[in-house]
Amino acid sequence: MQLNQHIQDFVRVYDDILSEDLCNKIVKEYQESEYLPAETGNGLSPENRNVDEIPICLPDHCNNNERISLIQSLHKGMEEVIKQYEETFYPYFHIDMDTGFQLLKYKTGHFYKEHVDTFRPVMDQHLIDAILNMRLKPQDLLKFHGSGQRAISCSILLNDEFEGGQLGFWDNTFKPIQRKGSIVVFPSNFMYPHQVSEITKGTRYAIVTWLI
Repeated sequence: MQLNQHIQDFVRVYDDILSEDLCNKIVKEYQESEYLPAETGNGLSPENRNVDEIPICLPDHCNNNERISLIQSLHKGMEEVIKQYEETFYPYFHIDMDTGFQLLKYKTGHFYKEHVDTFRPVMDQHLIDAILNMRLKPQDLLKFHGSGQRAISCSILLNDEFEGGQLGFWDNTFKPIQRKGSIVVFPSNFMYPHQVSEITKGTRYAIVTWLI
């Protein structure tokens, strides 16, 4: 195994994972009316996370053949990335599943302040009942609202027609260079605080998922 001596060595960028055509299809497929304000682990918090999202793997949004095909293509790209990340950090890295895909739309003025991707497991029965009422199977609780802790975070950039919106780590002291169709992969734990700076022009589209 290659010796990784710096914390930023575990932040990896994989370029050209999604084709330009696939990125464009994803952006065009979903309508403005489907986006809702994104929440944090504590619910809506626009002073900390100001962005709109669609959980595109859930039944209400994965509801036609075109969308199913897009999700399958996303999974194929993620499989390639996971394989490369595993090879780099073998035998210390292992995941069982992803948590589905969240399509994010950062409009001008949107941002996500510095945070980490760990969270408290779901324990509230009312929330669990609400999820089940969305026609999810009980085992999908683990995937989508996680009783399982996130191990790895993945951020997929779908376009480049915007200004600002840089993904940055450790108070923006490290900013990986990301292009359209690339995926940034990094540990979800407390050692990797990160943010998306404010969009100053245009709209930034991205997809996030977590591996558990």
